[in-house]
Amino acid sequence: MGAKFVDSVSPSTPLPPYKEVKVTLEVTGAVIASLDEKFNYIPGTERNLEVDTICLAVGLSPLTELLFQTGCEMRYIPELCGYVALRDENLKTSLDHIYIAGDVTGIEEASSAMVEGQLAGLNTAASLDFAPPNYYELNQAFKGELAQLRHNEISKVILRGIEKATLRKGGSHVCST
Repeated sequence: MGAKFVDSVSPSTPLPPYKEVKVTLEVTGAVIASLDEKFNYIPGTERNLEVDTICLAVGLSPLTELLFQTGCEMRYIPELCGYVALRDENLKTSLDHIYIAGDVTGIEEASSAMVEGQLAGLNTAASLDFAPPNYYELNQAFKGELAQLRHNEISKVILRGIEKATLRKGGSHVCST
């Protein structure tokens, strides 16, 4: 029995919220409990479970319906977990007035989504002639922070996907399936 990494799960019924995860050098159990209307644990409702694997998921595929409807150029990129809008290095899509960030750029993690939001917001403001005086410094700082967040073994796949989704100057893109 040992901890297992599972990167995608589609349960048919949701599990109760975990109150506690018991771990030594491997997962050995979990305690679940009921929640009240304010999402606080209700004392006395705890249940101990013997488990050797715990799966967590927020979103497993980008929700891009609105981008399809607007006419953004879209591609299925498996490394990013589904269809995503092609975009440039500043997160501008194939449509000049639409910038993207977070899960619509591909499934990654929350830290990257937050920095992408800052980068997309900064560049949206700049496209509307509201760039702050330190635009170039901020733009480079956000890109540097994203590079640092993605500098790990797991992100190699994500980086391959981002390369496939990146529009180049002149509207061309790299997409090898």
